[in-house]
Amino acid sequence: MATTPVAEYEIDFLFRTQRLLSEGLFVATYKYALLMAIADLAIKHGSDSGDQLTLKVTEIAEEMARIYWRQVKPFGIASDVLRQNAGRQAAIIQLLENASQHHTGSIEQLKKDGSWQRCKSKITTVVHTMPLWKIQRVGGVVDDFLYPQTNSSKEIVLRPGVAYCLRKYYSMIRNMIEGAWILHIRRLNTHVLGEVVDLQEFLFGSERSAMSEVQPFFMELQKGKCFYCGKAISASSKGHVDHFIPWSRYPADLGHNLVLADAACNSAKTDLLAAEAHLERWVRRNLSHSKTLNKYFNSHKIAHDDNCTTGVARWAYAGTAKANGPTWIRGKSIERLSGRWQALLDAR
Repeated sequence: MATTPVAEYEIDFLFRTQRLLSEGLFVATYKYALLMAIADLAIKHGSDSGDQLTLKVTEIAEEMARIYWRQVKPFGIASDVLRQNAGRQAAIIQLLENASQHHTGSIEQLKKDGSWQRCKSKITTVVHTMPLWKIQRVGGVVDDFLYPQTNSSKEIVLRPGVAYCLRKYYSMIRNMIEGAWILHIRRLNTHVLGEVVDLQEFLFGSERSAMSEVQPFFMELQKGKCFYCGKAISASSKGHVDHFIPWSRYPADLGHNLVLADAACNSAKTDLLAAEAHLERWVRRNLSHSKTLNKYFNSHKIAHDDNCTTGVARWAYAGTAKANGPTWIRGKSIERLSGRWQALLDAR
């Protein structure tokens, strides 16, 4: 059984990741999407044990499709899809752009269509033949610190310590990826972008329109009350759809992670994790209303996976506990974690 990495390994891992982003051999943005997908899957399926983690190529392809989906929308008044390759448009972008012409909503809507399996199969082939076994070529040589170069079409196996570091330094690594990705996009699209300043929001922001659509459902589920303080939400405000695990910690609109809060609680909670009392209520809600939640998410094509969402929560609370960080109770009141969070999430 692997042990958690020592500090020297962690520093070396971050250095090699940074070098991969700045010096790696590539012409398209696949490298960024692949590394981001692997990091996201490490959050969803990994642990803090330091063990190796096996990831299927198909699930990596699906995660990359989710990341790219927002980016196949026309950008700005030019109505162009941003270029993601130095030559012809990147194949994955073309596949998703074609699919988006028939499914203008979320990628979950596309997944309900019979054409999705064919689309995913083609994306998987691109992932296997293009970035998966090329991403670790740096400075003319292979530096396979992430996973061995087996050239398998089925899976990769993250080396011991890799998933641990991706989870521990997720925010830092994601910021590194996004920054490098944005610079690359700017170089490929100077005629479209000009001096635009909101490129990060366009490429990586939340689908806020989709969030507003679920507001009536959560208003009914919560009987018109704020999830956090339990007070009635005024009809005029309609409440705010909040990410229970803050978007800043893990940027994905997963259905089970959403709650409805009044304006005061939503503003006060900001980017803090909710205290253990709120966590207990959130876990209980997802269990007791499991059928209702899944039925609604399925019928409205909202991305959801209760197990993955719980995995994200376990990662977020473990990180805050390790740092002895604050969690939000109400207003300006905060408290430290007692350790009860682990039992609550393990009971799932």
